[in-house]
Amino acid sequence: MRQEQIAAAIRRDLLRRDDDKGSDTVKCVSCGRGITNRCGNRFCSEHCRIWYDAGNPGHAQDWRQPKPSFGIAGWKVIAGSPGVEVGVDPYAALKPRDRRQGEIGVWIECAYCGNSFDSKGLRCCSSECERSHREREENLRLMAEVGVDPAAKRRCQCGAVIPKWRNGRRVRRTAQFCSDRCARKARRKAA
Repeated sequence: MRQEQIAAAIRRDLLRRDDDKGSDTVKCVSCGRGITNRCGNRFCSEHCRIWYDAGNPGHAQDWRQPKPSFGIAGWKVIAGSPGVEVGVDPYAALKPRDRRQGEIGVWIECAYCGNSFDSKGLRCCSSECERSHREREENLRLMAEVGVDPAAKRRCQCGAVIPKWRNGRRVRRTAQFCSDRCARKARRKAA
């Protein structure tokens, strides 16, 4: 009976995953090697710390590595259905999106307020913006169900939406520009 208990304990120990083996071991941020937690140090050696501080991707950060670019610019249509012009570049009008790398992810614009933030896959910069964005989408869906079209937003000459409120005050209905900066640009062009 004793041998069976020992064999069962060994089997359980062998089948246990690395992350279950104890709370005092952590993985090195840079290389992923298992280390004991030494007063909050996240690296197994000075070399790993220098590597990570130089901006290189750490362990399990594949998303930070540059992806190969097999761009679609310059492709030409060689055959297609009737009405498709042969020899035309169908992707010429598309602009490549500039995604600037941030500390934890990629810099994007918030889906609700439009402010830039460092995103790790989220579409909104805060939980309040996420709630408001979902509420806006729900309202638009309900309006479409009922058959009501949302009011058209006023646009600036640059193409941006003219806000209804600015610095705690309501924007005049006669405002033609989204910001003072756009107004100055328009005055310079006119002069």
